[in-house]
Amino acid sequence: MATTERMTITKALSELKLLDKRVTKLLDDTTFVTLVVGSDPPREARSLAEFTARAQANYQAARDLLRRRAAIKGALVQSNARTTVQVADRTYVVAEAIERKSSVSYERHLITRLRLDLGRAQAEVEREQERARSRLDTQAQALLGKENARGAEYDALYQAFMARNAPKLVDPLGAQGEIDTLERDVEDFLAEVDQALSVSNALTVIDVVY
Repeated sequence: MATTERMTITKALSELKLLDKRVTKLLDDTTFVTLVVGSDPPREARSLAEFTARAQANYQAARDLLRRRAAIKGALVQSNARTTVQVADRTYVVAEAIERKSSVSYERHLITRLRLDLGRAQAEVEREQERARSRLDTQAQALLGKENARGAEYDALYQAFMARNAPKLVDPLGAQGEIDTLERDVEDFLAEVDQALSVSNALTVIDVVY
């Protein structure tokens, strides 16, 4: 006959941790198959009957624990797939919030990559601008003479030269704006998700059938 047990998600998570420890200990501490030599008892017990009884009992206990664990885990997964939480003004299914929490490192990687690319490109633009100005100054002095290298003729030469040679930042995404938006989104999510899940787990009740 099936057993039905009602518990909160918080209790279920605690129970799963306990079951994991109990199953692991039981399996680590039990030998289920051994050998005997002649009429000697097995190494693991005082008699063959004792070994047999212990192996059978522990096997059944392990099966029972695993069946209970599977039932709790199944009910937990089903609940997480339908229960919603509010995190940073957005509604998530619990399973979705848990997944985002575990994979937020990818979002942080994206932020880091955008910041690195933007910083590198901006630095390269500045270096190229300095090179262009240096070349322009050399040309201006050669064409205009040192005394005219900062006058109206220089300004005209500057405009024409820089139109042909000035470096330009290529930023199709508007990287800084995306960085700011992504950082704010990630920080707001991480600031609230644990509390939201904790409250949900304490209030949500599941039926475990095993």
